[in-house]
This record gives sequence, C-alpha cells and structure tokens, in this order.
Amino acid sequence: RSVGMALQNDVQEGPDLNASRNPFDKKEYRHILLPNGLRALLVSDTVAMAEKQTSDIDGGDDDDSKQTDTEEDDDQEDGDLNEEADGEEDEDEFDEESDAGGGIRSAAAAMIVGVGSMYDPPEVQGLSHFLEHLLFMGSKKYPNENAYDKFISKHGGSDNAYTESEHTVYYFDIPQEHLEGALDIFAQFFIEPLMMESSVERELKSIESEFQLVKNSDGCRLQQVMCHTCGHDLGDHPMPQFSWGNIQSLEEVPKAKNVDPLTKLREFFEEYYYASNMRLVVVGAHSLDELQDYVVKSFSEVPQKGTNFSFDANYEPKIKNVGMPFTSSSLQKVYYVVPVRDRHAISITWQVPSQMKFWKSKPCDYLAHLIGHEAEGSLLAALKSKGWATACCAGVGSEGYENASSHALFIVSITLSEEGITHWQDIVEELYRYVGMLRYHSDKGLPPWIFEELKAMQEMSYRYEDEPSPEDFVENMAENMAPAYDLPADRLLDALSLLYEFDPVAVADLLDHYFTPANSRIDLTSTKFGRAADFEDAKTSTTIEVVDAPLTNGLFDPTGIMPLQEPLFGAQYWCQNISNELQQKWTAVSQAQLPPLESNLSLPKQNEFVPTEFELKPLPKTDIDQPLATEEMIDGGDKDDLDESVGFPPIPARLHPSQLPSLLCDTNILKLWHLQDRVFKRPTAELRLLVYCADAGKSPLHSACSDLLVRLISESLNEVVYMASMCDLSTSISSVDSGFSIRVNGFDHKLMTLFGIMLDTLLSFRGEDSSTLPRGIEKERFDLCLESNRRRYVNAGMQASSLASDVRIKCLTPKMWSPNEKVCRMTDVRIVFTCSIANSNACVLEAQGNFQLGHSNISENSL
Repeated sequence: RSVGMALQNDVQEGPDLNASRNPFDKKEYRHILLPNGLRALLVSDTVAMAEKQTSDIDGGDDDDSKQTDTEEDDDQEDGDLNEEADGEEDEDEFDEESDAGGGIRSAAAAMIVGVGSMYDPPEVQGLSHFLEHLLFMGSKKYPNENAYDKFISKHGGSDNAYTESEHTVYYFDIPQEHLEGALDIFAQFFIEPLMMESSVERELKSIESEFQLVKNSDGCRLQQVMCHTCGHDLGDHPMPQFSWGNIQSLEEVPKAKNVDPLTKLREFFEEYYYASNMRLVVVGAHSLDELQDYVVKSFSEVPQKGTNFSFDANYEPKIKNVGMPFTSSSLQKVYYVVPVRDRHAISITWQVPSQMKFWKSKPCDYLAHLIGHEAEGSLLAALKSKGWATACCAGVGSEGYENASSHALFIVSITLSEEGITHWQDIVEELYRYVGMLRYHSDKGLPPWIFEELKAMQEMSYRYEDEPSPEDFVENMAENMAPAYDLPADRLLDALSLLYEFDPVAVADLLDHYFTPANSRIDLTSTKFGRAADFEDAKTSTTIEVVDAPLTNGLFDPTGIMPLQEPLFGAQYWCQNISNELQQKWTAVSQAQLPPLESNLSLPKQNEFVPTEFELKPLPKTDIDQPLATEEMIDGGDKDDLDESVGFPPIPARLHPSQLPSLLCDTNILKLWHLQDRVFKRPTAELRLLVYCADAGKSPLHSACSDLLVRLISESLNEVVYMASMCDLSTSISSVDSGFSIRVNGFDHKLMTLFGIMLDTLLSFRGEDSSTLPRGIEKERFDLCLESNRRRYVNAGMQASSLASDVRIKCLTPKMWSPNEKVCRMTDVRIVFTCSIANSNACVLEAQGNFQLGHSNISENSL
C-alpha cells in the first residue's frame, strides 16, 4: 500500500486536454507520466458513468452478486487463468458472464509501442509482426496461453492488435466492471511475456495464413514491387523490408543463416519494448483518480530505460536519418505490373521529406486537395472529358511506407479506361501541366480562400463529429500518441484533425523541388500485360533488369520478353527507362505557367455547400427535447419537473405522437415521413428516398441496366457530389430489388439543395426520346461507365468469401441476379435500353416513393 502511494506521488500530470475537446465531447481527460517513463492518457467516460449509476438505481445494487463476481475473478487470477481448460466450458456460465454490463457502453484500452516492421532485422523479416502474435501467448503472472483471450471473451469483450511500419498497437474493449482485471492481464504483455517455444509453430502458421489472405491483393503486390525495386540493399534501408512476414522469412531463411528466430525475438523485445517507448490510452466509466490507480498499479513495472522523463522530451526515431526510400537508379522509370484482377491503373510517386513536423500546416494535404480534386477544372475532370480515366486520388497515406519518420511518399493514383491505358504518357503530361499551374499560382500567391475553406471544413467536422465507439476511440488516440509523431502533449485530441496555419514556403518547396519528373517513378498496372494466372508456369527472373522495347500504340508490349518476378508475392512486372525526350517534355510543362485554355485545367471554385447555419430547429410547442418523455409527461404539463440527469426506465412508456414519425403525405405517388431529432442535437439530417420500379430487377439484363443507370447518374453527379462530400454531406444512390434507393445525410443547411439536384438528375433520364442520354452525359462517359461495370462484375467472384455470399443470397432470393449472370447479358446493353428503364411507365413519377427522415434537424415546413 505504501509502495502504491509512493508511486502515485511520483506520477507527473501533463497539460490539460479538456480545453481542446469538441463541444459534444463530455469525457474528462488526464495525461500522466509514470516514474518508469510510460505516458498514459486517462479518459473518464462521464456519459457511461451516468448510465451506470442509473442502472444501479433502476436495477438495484446487488451486493451479493457483485461480491460473488469479485471473488470469482480473484479465484481466476490464482486458478482458472493459469491452468489449461480441462474438458468443455460451462456454456451457461459463459453466457451469463458475457451479459455483464448490458446496455452500458464498454471500457477500452490501447497500448502503442514505438517499433514496427521498419525495425525488423534483415535476417528475420516480419519479426515485429511475429512478436505481436507471441505476446498474446501468456506471461509469467498469467502463464496460460489463452489467459488474456479467455478473460476478454468470457466477459463479452473483444481484442486485437496490428503492426505498422513504425509502431505496433494492442487494444481491447470489455464491460466496465471488468476493466481493472483486463488491464492487469494486458499489462503483463509488456512486463514479463513468456514467448514460449511451444507457441512458435502455431503462431507462424497464423502469420502465414494472414499472408496468404493478402497475397492476391493487387494493392499489397504493388507495394511489395515498390519495396523490391527501391534500389536499396536489404539492411541498408528499411524500404526493401518484407513487413508481413511468413514461414519463409521467419523460419526458413533464419534457419539457413543459423539464426534462432526466438532468440532474436527476445532480443528485439528487450531492445524496443520499454516504458518510455510506449503510450497507453484507457477509457472507462470510472473517475480519473480510479483510472490512474488502475494504471499505476498494473503498469508501473513495465521495464524502464533512462531517467529524468518529462512531457517536453523529444523523441528521436532510429530510422529518422536513413535517407529517402528510392535511390536514383529506381527513379525515372516505369514499372509495368501484372494484376490479379481485371484493372487498369497508373501511380505516379514522388518521394518527399518526412511531413510529421508539419502537423500545423499539413502542406501535403493542401496539395492533395488540389491535385485530387474532382470538380470542374480538376485533373480528373479533364481526363474524364477525354474518356481516359474514371477516378483519381492523391496524397500521402496515413500509415505504412507512405508516411514515416524518414520520408513520405506523395502518390497520385488514377484509375484508367482501356483507352486511357494507351494514353498513359499523355495523362502524366496532364498531371505535370497541372503541377506547372500550381507552381505559377504559388509564385504569384495562392488564393487565401482555398486554405481558409479547408480549415473551416476541418473545424466544422471536428466540432460536430459523432462519438466513436470506445475501441475505436482508444485505437485512434493511441495512434495520435505514436512516439514517431511526437505531437505536443496539449494537442493530442485535435493536432491531426485540424489545420492551424498556411505555410506557403513548404508548399512551394514541394512543388519546386520534389513534384518533378526527375524525382518520380511510375507504376502502370494493367491486364493488357496479362493476368497473374497467365504466368503461373512461365519462366521468370528475380534479378531486376531494364528492358529496352519500343511502345506499340503507346503501350509496352511484353510479348516474347521474360517478366521479372517479385520473390515474395510473386507479382510479375517489367522495368523500362523513361526516355530523355519524354522527361524533357514533362519537365517543360511542369514549369511555372498557366495551362492552355483547351486543357480545361484551373484552380477549383469556391464550395457552395459549405454550411454557415448550425442552429437547431425548434421543437413543436407541445413537445420537449427529452427523447423518451412519455405522453403523460408532455400532456400533464410537468415538463419542468423532469430531471435530465435521471435515466430512463428500462421499458419506456408510450411516447407522445409528436415524438413518433409523422406521415406528412400519403398518396398513390408518394409517402413522406418526418421525424425531428431529439437525441443527437446536432445540425444534421438524413433523407432517404425509395423509388419503386417494377422493371428494375425483371431479368439479369434489366438488373445490369439498372446498375448502369445508377452509374450514369453517379457519373453525372460526380462533381456536385464531390464538392458536397468535402463538407461532410454524404450521398449514395443504388439499385435495389424494388427499384432505386437515394440517401443523403450530413449538415442540414445545404442538404435539401443537394437532394434536389440528385432528384432532378434522376428525373432527367426520363424523356420522350429514350435513344439519347441527358445533356451532360456524353457517349464517351456512357462507354466508360459500361466498361467500369463490366470490370466490376468480372472481379466480383475473385474472393471466395464474396462468391459464397453471392451464392447464398442467390439460393434465398432467386431473382437476385449474380454478377456473372449480369456480365453475360451485357453484350446487349445499349443506351436506348438503359434509358428505357428510367422511362418505364412503372418507374419514378408513377412510382411510390418512401421518403424518410430519421433523427433530422429539419422541420416539417422545410419539406
């Protein structure tokens, strides 16, 4: 007891985080530093505490039951948790325990350790991931391999972990009353894990299974090709590392080099798993003092390295100064990659300095907003007008090899059409022309409103964001506390969510010195080069060689040229130098200059969907905002007597009619329902429209045409929907069994405007002449949408799980046409037939729409 008091007295308290909470966040925060160097963020869930108190009041305080449960947990620490289960578990006991805490949201905790796959020794690649697995396999205090999982699952919780390039995260959630016990078992991961040899083989198989699940992922295969061709030797730089790990890298290769993986594992743990290299987040329905007591008691024995810890200490990652990931020998090249799925895509990658210190200005995010824009004047809009591309995204990823302490990778990824793949050189030229335009405006001074608009939208999103689940919350907060980010202790809640200042110098530096042809590599993925299945028996080479072959119709022809093969995922590719002529051409257009008028490239326009009104609509005079107030409470006139701190009864009494959905319109054409929000109290709304169409799923051809109609509508709305999405207005339109479904949700100020545009676009496909498309949808757009849907159908059965799901649904719903049935009929698809679906006498205007608003900040008069 005295030792515990001494430890508590040595705990340092960090800056107050409560001032940076959004207004709807009722949790209380305390940032502490333990004597051993471990930083912990304690979060008191005041809402769950109120629910817990209400539950105790309503359900009574069963002291006998609580005492029994506590004694049982104490027994488990000495018995059940440390012994192998003998025979089958008592299912009734398990079910009874798992129901604990029903109705009250869970407690949760997460630990992030500042080491990941980039730190793996070259002779045992995947060691970080392997260690993550073995830490679950028992500790000195709880030696049973399944002690942790058994405790978590028995009490109705869940747990998981994952390994990233520079950190590893472990987390769990569990009913509130079992938080203290779970924390104690969890802490032993990092104090005295057993890492037994008897667990090695089973966990190696588990890791191999995870690797096999991603082996056919085109994204993962492309990433490993980039690592394999980076130009660095293994051991000189972390980029060529194999982060997943498998039996080959964790068992076969070490064995061939006379290296014991388990010995390396223990050495790795000793080197990196120490308190000051860890960050802990705990959230629960307990006071901050109680949470601090739990953490100090359980985590004070985590191994310590160093002394004189403080919140002001700067973290220096080991890999910070290893240099850029790509050598000059791997740049100014194009890599032709064979995909598993039917796809065409191009990625242009620029390596840039680490962006972690720019958390206030986020210059890469600013440029990603401009280059990845989809509205009028954007790169994507220009490519779509030529029928070359269907999608574009740009920026630095949040994790992995794209965002590290040593570097960042700014990647522009463009999904291409079959015609676009032959114009890939022209597409790259358009990209550099856009960069040249940005450099011109950067020199003259970029319009201030661009940054201010981005800043306002991020502040708006942060202010009104929904409450995350406890497990998501601790996981996200642990990521924010990652040692590599080294964020200020007082900005943990909002540093990665908000923009604070514009840094024109950092933006200009990226454009002038890094977004250049000389600093880029191009990865071109296309089934034009074949499919992975075509090369299963082909002769390949793992030695990187540059091919010198002329382009045929603007595209590389691999016929007769032996492919190279990445040795771990088995991806086939070819490597070719980009000619000096092409490099010079791209360099010329990337100079600071305005693009020609015919390019249709320009800076984006100001966003008309940015909301400026956030007031909550008033409730009816005969109503109150207590969601479960009964009819007697409202009509009886005792509204003022309601105490909002008192919870609601487990089974609520009959609600007042004003608190139920009201039917505003009931005709043969339209049913319109409305319900005003009384729960979330945010300036948001949700609208749903179901349009019945008898012909939508009549046959596989009709269903394919319905899907195509949805794609055409989405394509027509793309620029509008993109601008709206920047303001947290979400939309969806889909074909369903009975017709079409439209959904819009987000801030209510401009929501009705957006919904009106969507409905007008849907109706524009109806007309007397069904052989033509509405204005704004060109023939090239129709062909792009048709091609894209065909490719989606072909790729639908590539995973066993999705194929099994489709077959199961087909058995239950015979008229649920499979992707294969649709693609077989798509040879008959024509504009006239697709438009006739929209023009059907049974569709749209003659249809019956079910228009619903759930929890909306929209009054009846607004409809």
